[in-house]
Amino acid sequence: VQLQDALMQEQEQRLIKARLIGMFSHDFRNPLATILSSKNLLADYADRMDRARKEAHFDRIESSVKQLVQMLDDMLIVSQMETGNLNIKAEELDVGAFFQEMVDEFQNINQDTHTVVFDNRVQFTSMADTRLLRQIGSNLISNAIKYSPKGTTINVTLDVADDQYLLVIEDHGIGITEEDQARLFEAFHRGRNVGEIPGTGLGLAIVKRAVEIYCGSIQIESIVNQGTTMYVRIPLNTPNT
Repeated sequence: VQLQDALMQEQEQRLIKARLIGMFSHDFRNPLATILSSKNLLADYADRMDRARKEAHFDRIESSVKQLVQMLDDMLIVSQMETGNLNIKAEELDVGAFFQEMVDEFQNINQDTHTVVFDNRVQFTSMADTRLLRQIGSNLISNAIKYSPKGTTINVTLDVADDQYLLVIEDHGIGITEEDQARLFEAFHRGRNVGEIPGTGLGLAIVKRAVEIYCGSIQIESIVNQGTTMYVRIPLNTPNT
């Protein structure tokens, strides 16, 4: 029985790794496409561009490179989560500025399809783990963009309520059925209405685990074909673990 359990666990770990590789391989495509597009435009039309347009393309390239590097770091963090070896590393951080930079990266990459608006109501620093915050914010913003029609706006708000950070991410996308909401944070589970939109069903499971490590909570409000709002609450200061 023990051998059978060990084999099943090993098989499950292999499946997780395979799906992780598939997920990140797909997510690599958008930043790489952005880099290639901006590079080609600069190579072919730089002599006809004003300084502002050139700088806009350089900003898109820089944001895309940062996102690719972050994805590689994320793969390591996910591996640590799966093995239970992820320890919180807190540092003094301007959390509002941190999320502003994250939103700017997404806006630079997705400016041709979506608008990402950030409302920062936090003007102080605290002890925080940037890796966990990145896992939470980037997965939720990425999902909001992925499941929202082109031309729509993603609203991101950071506030403080009851001695906790309150991160709210609102989209106007396909929404999530009540049946799927009950299993939303299970690994590999995907909504029945996602159609041909690619994904592995791991993003929200990763968010849930990161929030739990952070001793926080996450809630969802969603209406099919109207949109989804995610509410994440985490302590003002990262707990010691």
